[in-house]
Amino acid sequence: MYFRPVRNTRRVTPTPSRVARFRRRLKDGAGAFANATAGVADHGAVRHLRIDDVIESTELRAFYDLRTEHDFRDEPRAVDLASAASLLAGLRASGS
Repeated sequence: MYFRPVRNTRRVTPTPSRVARFRRRLKDGAGAFANATAGVADHGAVRHLRIDDVIESTELRAFYDLRTEHDFRDEPRAVDLASAASLLAGLRASGS
């Protein structure tokens, strides 16, 4: 059987010495945390450089042979890509 420790809480009157001691502990704890985590970002950067060296980069390219466009506002109808009604008319290269 596992027993959890129970902590009692009580009100403490904040005297100037207790406040000063709390602030010192808080500052010491923040400094310890900063010291413990100082090398984490550097280690992560080194790790990513190693991954980039090992894994080759992959470049994906996709080509689509788009022959028609469809308008589904009312009844579906085909729209010629060369017409002014085509939404893709601005993407077409001039002269094609």
